[in-house]
Amino acid sequence: MASSSKIKVVILASEWGSKRSGLSTFNREFAIELAKHPMVQVSVYLLRCDRAEENAALKHNITLIQAKKRPGFDETQWLCFPPKDLQMDFVIGHGEVLGRQAQIISEYRQCKWIQFVHTDPEGRIAQKPFMFKDYPEAISKGALCAMADFVVAVGSKVAEAYRSYLRFCGKDQKVFVLTPGIFSEFLNVPQSKQEGSKCRVLAFGRGDADDFSSKEFDIAANAVAKLEDVHLIFVGTKQQDEEASRLKEYNIPPNRLRVRTFKELREHSKQLFTEVDLAIMPSRTDGFGLVALEAMSAGLPFLVSANSGFGEALEEVDFGSLFAIDSDDPEVWTDKIKRFCDKKMGTSSARTESNS
Repeated sequence: MASSSKIKVVILASEWGSKRSGLSTFNREFAIELAKHPMVQVSVYLLRCDRAEENAALKHNITLIQAKKRPGFDETQWLCFPPKDLQMDFVIGHGEVLGRQAQIISEYRQCKWIQFVHTDPEGRIAQKPFMFKDYPEAISKGALCAMADFVVAVGSKVAEAYRSYLRFCGKDQKVFVLTPGIFSEFLNVPQSKQEGSKCRVLAFGRGDADDFSSKEFDIAANAVAKLEDVHLIFVGTKQQDEEASRLKEYNIPPNRLRVRTFKELREHSKQLFTEVDLAIMPSRTDGFGLVALEAMSAGLPFLVSANSGFGEALEEVDFGSLFAIDSDDPEVWTDKIKRFCDKKMGTSSARTESNS
């Protein structure tokens, strides 16, 4: 340990804001909560930040340290070279993208390595058999966790998977379950209480091209297509035209469909959460579902798959089961969405089409 009485923790990150991924929101909120402990000194070693972000972090007693550009290295590899004067007792990595650097840093700085995991890649593959070519990804993440001093899994679903992976090395008992709480930055997002003639439903996933190939978004498309006066805002990848064409195959009229990119969700999430009336996450393969948690934090009504990590967490919350749907049947989702929209609009205008 360093001579200072405080424990020095360095968290690896890509950014301080949330322009690229929901993980950034998680990382920032985690850093803020950790820095509240009087015996912990928190630094975030990251790829990019500006002066305004540095000042915002300092208000929470957090120091942001921007990585130096290294010609010839991939951007994320810049994090392998922390400043020599950056003291640390613990380094915290996330997944494979921000975990490989922690492996190197812990070895050369003689500090402890805590590895956070947010998804179960092998579980995702199980839902999509054609993705067996990506099986090494699951092995790679499991190997990183086996080398780490301690593993923190976001949600019980991910924890169960990694405990299984780590039995071979006897580290399955070193997996700690962390269930995220409400994101404070979304608490003041206003929600409309007015009745209207239209109900806007937001469907989102990881922003991954493979999301659309699975059955999960068939559920969202089929469910909304059967309801008049219900509009779907789908957040997916950068292939907007392709995704819009696929969604139209489920007979959603163009005037009731909008497709946004995952980048737009990250940059304008607060605005989007005020624009819609209901968020749905039919994905069974999300390790937890941080975007759904953001929506809940903003006070936006939501429905999630009971088999998702977020759905499992809701089981521990009073009345949480009311928001989790334990079915892949689009008809069940249609009924749940219709009930909400009828109540929201104060009418029965979200009626099932006669030909459905």
